[in-house]
Amino acid sequence: MQQEKSQRESVTTICPANWFGSRCQYKCHCRGNNCTSEGLCPLGCHEEWFGPECQYINVADGISEADDQGCNRVETIHSKLEVPFRLQTNFTWMRLRFKENIKTVNFKLLTTNDIWTPCSSSDILQIDDVTLDIFCQDTTNRSISKSVFIEVTAAVTLCSIYVSGGRNVALKASTEQSLIFSNETYDESFARSENSVDGNTSLEFKDKSCSRTKESKRARYEITFEELHTIHAYRLYASFCKFLTA
Repeated sequence: MQQEKSQRESVTTICPANWFGSRCQYKCHCRGNNCTSEGLCPLGCHEEWFGPECQYINVADGISEADDQGCNRVETIHSKLEVPFRLQTNFTWMRLRFKENIKTVNFKLLTTNDIWTPCSSSDILQIDDVTLDIFCQDTTNRSISKSVFIEVTAAVTLCSIYVSGGRNVALKASTEQSLIFSNETYDESFARSENSVDGNTSLEFKDKSCSRTKESKRARYEITFEELHTIHAYRLYASFCKFLTA
């Protein structure tokens, strides 16, 4: 009964442009910002995003296909291929899309101290005939990686590779902070705690996308999640905002 109610709410909720979800908690990352009310992407994901509803940032600095329908950008792998990351990341999973049907691949990770590390516990999920999702469940030797090394047993054509840099679980989360900053130029609406979880990375204070506390020895900022999450990385966008001096 509760599940049916949740599904109805997700359909009837009216969200602002480029937002979707039962609480309007997901931001559109579709190509051309062309999202349906359910978060589907008719034209595919923006080139830096992939996965379910395009909610996962792609850190692979290699071939990817924006609409993921064709196979225009290809690279034939005879046995090995190294793919560097745009951002160093705590590797959890990647998606590979081939031209041919393939069941399995092997891979190793290059850590920031230049050591190649195999994943001792990996799972491979076949999404369709040519798409594999590969998960690394190894938590004992977890470290930040900067490259992935893919090995296959036969010559195949790789059309796309996506490496997950994670999903922003702080988006639209509940927030609190100590006393809110304001001055003669900017009222409290420019510095509220919820501004920092709006998905906008602008450092311009006038854009109302930053939070700021009043000066204090015990300044505090807190995020509360709706459900439990395993946090693999924190990414903060901050500015000293020198122009705010009253």
